Amino acid sequence: MAMPSPATGNERVDVAPWSVVVAIDRSGTMTLRLRGEIDTDAAPTLDRALAWLRHVDRDVPAFPDASRRLTIDCSEITFMDVRGLGCLLRHGRYVRLVNPSRHVRRLIESL
Repeated sequence: MAMPSPATGNERVDVAPWSVVVAIDRSGTMTLRLRGEIDTDAAPTLDRALAWLRHVDRDVPAFPDASRRLTIDCSEITFMDVRGLGCLLRHGRYVRLVNPSRHVRRLIESL
């Protein structure tokens, strides 16, 4: 998977059956909108993408401290298993989960 380039603003990366849209606002806040199934198959690729995005502020001076303000929009996740959630939680101090779909909410509530 090619990693998104923050310099272009928005990038969509499709890796069936899930995708991610990366957007950066004027304040440097990055938002990832996850779509589809975040499961055992998707988790390793998503983990690498999150690790890369956490460190983007070191390479892109226009977005200072962006990795500390990474927001993940979970509203379009249609399925998530424990490994998918674990991937997001592993980056917990660097990310903020917003708009959890009912699938994500149900998984979190079951823990």
